[in-house]
Amino acid sequence: RVIMPSFDADGKLNFYTGRAIDDNAFRKYMNCDAEKKSIIFNEINIDWTNELSLVEGPFDLTKCDDNATCLLGSSLSEDSKLFHQIYKHKTPIVLALDKDMQSKTWQRIARMLSSYDIPVKVLNLGSFKDVGEMTREQFKDAKLHAIKWDRTSALLMKISGMKT
Repeated sequence: RVIMPSFDADGKLNFYTGRAIDDNAFRKYMNCDAEKKSIIFNEINIDWTNELSLVEGPFDLTKCDDNATCLLGSSLSEDSKLFHQIYKHKTPIVLALDKDMQSKTWQRIARMLSSYDIPVKVLNLGSFKDVGEMTREQFKDAKLHAIKWDRTSALLMKISGMKT
């Protein structure tokens, strides 16, 4: 397994996860026992005054720019420590969620953040299923072209995603 640690704002270990490198492993991921709502993954690296990229998992972070963290899943709740820090600093967000989660999950997260006057952009993954498949350069380029989220763009994205 590859083990990835996380450190809080004071540099103390607050979470760790392991991922099997063998495709036939019984469990692909193993996480420590911690309440995810109370964790900000690698908070020590976050600059709350600059645009923050949000991805689903820690291994996606290896392909992101420097100011990024993960949801440790596919949701963001208003009672999480991550949300409170984003709200406190009005940190602009770029949502870079896996393609299988984009249809409803990112809409819900974007709508919630936007309702608190937090600027939100949505990253288009193109042909990639998640950020982990991209190179850092591909991620940076996609981030430059991220679409500002508002109710109109959300509706247009939904329409363009409909199958005929």
